[in-house]
Amino acid sequence: MGYQYMKYGGGKWYVCREYMSGIYNSAKTSILTTSYNFGIAPPCGGGDYATKAGSGLYYGGTWYGRNVPIWSGSHFIEP
Repeated sequence: MGYQYMKYGGGKWYVCREYMSGIYNSAKTSILTTSYNFGIAPPCGGGDYATKAGSGLYYGGTWYGRNVPIWSGSHFIEP
């Protein structure tokens, strides 16, 4: 699992922060949750933000579902 923290600026979305190193579990589960606390200030200044994430399943030596992006929708964060 990994995600990109996107910011809207200049008429397009761009990657503000990216955490794609992976989060893994080794036990059976139906839910895997990740979060990151940037503190009190938005990491790329105020504006419209969104997250783009993806996850996959490694089973029997093959990855499944890794190229299915999950988009959060945008939200405004004060500077």
